[in-house]
Amino acid sequence: MMNTSGGAFGAQTSSGVASNTSLGSGNYNAGFVSVKTANWNGVTMQSNFTWSKALGMGAVVQVSSAYTANDPYDLKDFYGIQPFNRNFEFKHVFVYQPSFYKGQHRLRGRVLGGWTISSIFTAGSGTPVEVFPSMFSAGQEFGASDAINYSDNENIVPMGPLGAHGHAYYNTPAPGAYPVNFFKSGPAEAMNWRNPILGFDSGRDGGAGALTGLPYWNVDASIKKSIRVAEAISLEFQGVFVNILNHNQWLDPTFLGIYNPTQFGALGGERRKRQEGIGRSNWVHACASAWRVARTSSERDVSGANAVGVNAESHCAPPRGRS
Repeated sequence: MMNTSGGAFGAQTSSGVASNTSLGSGNYNAGFVSVKTANWNGVTMQSNFTWSKALGMGAVVQVSSAYTANDPYDLKDFYGIQPFNRNFEFKHVFVYQPSFYKGQHRLRGRVLGGWTISSIFTAGSGTPVEVFPSMFSAGQEFGASDAINYSDNENIVPMGPLGAHGHAYYNTPAPGAYPVNFFKSGPAEAMNWRNPILGFDSGRDGGAGALTGLPYWNVDASIKKSIRVAEAISLEFQGVFVNILNHNQWLDPTFLGIYNPTQFGALGGERRKRQEGIGRSNWVHACASAWRVARTSSERDVSGANAVGVNAESHCAPPRGRS
């Protein structure tokens, strides 16, 4: 619905009517494989691989506003890839706790024992990327809205085979943008796209995105040292490393569309670089844990747990504020 300043019936008082309700449909199909090894010579590992596809009518959270269907007269035109669709995902978790010097006897045991090394590797394919028409806020092509106060998920249409894309290509810098592009040919790729045409481009036009964004992978790691100070007291130090390999992961193109052909395909920046957190320490006191166990047992069985409670009291006092 277009904005008008006048006419036979006067100025238009509304810029559109948004269909923000549960009128759509969707489906999600997936298969996964999981492999796990538990405490084999101190090694625990688990790998999960998921192959999935999410289709629907542009699902969003209920608090969304200024958003409507592509064609209010044909909701099926909205059907396509969901915004959260990610076809492939892989995760691998690794934890290693050496079994030698586990008891931490004497000085050598306290130095060489009590180590825990862990890491997590994640990788996956990209999520959908919407390709906007010549007007930044899509909405007018199929009569859904005025594209000023309301917008939808319309995607422009390629006029020929797409050039190489889907990676971070370092090419001619776009004015005011990073010198890294989603397309190998850079902004020149914008000449290969056009706006959708009402009555000609009927049917589904890509759902939440006509293109698939950049794939990703990342490795985080952690190392922890536990030092036994006494029988019931230990001291822990932990270091956490985010993106330990300092992998350069670029963001998807920001507002990709032919409304700004000089920056068409320019990537939107970088994700977080390597971060380290070292020196975290914790006092671990066994008495508090023993007291909680004793009290829980006494609540379950008064006759048998009184002895447990007395035994805990004889070794350590109850935590402050408790009786």
